[in-house]
Amino acid sequence: MSVARQHSDEARLRFYARIADCNIKIVADASDVKEEVLRFVSVFSPVESSNSRLETDCTIYIKRYKASSGSWTMPYGASGFEVESGHCYSDGNMCLLKFGDSTVFVERPDAKIVTVIYFPGKDLIAELPFLIRYAIQLALHRRGRFHLHSAAVVNPDDGRGALLIGDSGAGKSTLTVQLARAGWNFLSDDVVVLSTSATGVQTFWCRRFFSLTEKTIQACDVNCDVNSVAQPLGMLASPQLPKRMFMPEDVFGHPPLASCLPNKLFFVSLSHQAGSVVRSLTAGEALLMLIKRCAWATYEVPDVARAFIHTLESLVNQCRCYELSSGYDVLENPDTAVRLIGGSETENANRANV
Repeated sequence: MSVARQHSDEARLRFYARIADCNIKIVADASDVKEEVLRFVSVFSPVESSNSRLETDCTIYIKRYKASSGSWTMPYGASGFEVESGHCYSDGNMCLLKFGDSTVFVERPDAKIVTVIYFPGKDLIAELPFLIRYAIQLALHRRGRFHLHSAAVVNPDDGRGALLIGDSGAGKSTLTVQLARAGWNFLSDDVVVLSTSATGVQTFWCRRFFSLTEKTIQACDVNCDVNSVAQPLGMLASPQLPKRMFMPEDVFGHPPLASCLPNKLFFVSLSHQAGSVVRSLTAGEALLMLIKRCAWATYEVPDVARAFIHTLESLVNQCRCYELSSGYDVLENPDTAVRLIGGSETENANRANV
């Protein structure tokens, strides 16, 4: 897949990405961030177009901080809460995120423009992925689409999806790789986007690469040149949990599916025990667990929060929900993941809960 083509309009550089059926235009006012923006956009689904008037659902403007223009500040009385590596402030209408001296903001719940004001300095390369990532999330929120830290796989027998929800290191990627090796299709091993449609809550892929720890690569016998693929995307790896990246088509022979309609949710964790255990959850239990994992969208602005909660409610009502404590048996045999996610173990958990 080719990367997005950039277009010059005076000093501006334009990039296009398609995420969860949304066309997002990213406009950078300064060339010093060109390569970093292009690298980040290439993680998603770039839209290559020579037409600068391509219809877009939202535009993200990336601008260098200028002392003469001041910076955006949140009105008095706005509530604030922490997000990863930064802070979010909302007054119920405008939303502003601060990362060091840099800012991401959107002025109205229905706005089609998100603005990034970056502060040039030694920390810019580390901060820029966070700035763009949260800008994209703000843009998607206004189109009724919401990120979820989850892998997504599709059962080849019925074509329905299963979401594997968990933090970094919970075992999502391991399960995804084992299922893919067993013939399952997949969307992502880490991040998806949810959107409500006439047929239910759709899940869309979000990023193009898989990301595995060295331990998982060895245990799952992933056979590809992960080093060469990881280089251009290295800055997106977590410093707390170093991982290597690879394109899944290089290993499994086909790219991710664009979307799926899930009918199962699994909240996954590592048990460090010999065997894995599946426990059935009620829709209410699953909804509370989802809200805790995606808390910042519920605090952003009321219109966004309502749409977000409605999406999560619809999701848990269309799915059977489970807790999965993954044991060492998942690493020993790909068939274990199929049994846990696809069939007998979930049926046993359902019967035990009746």
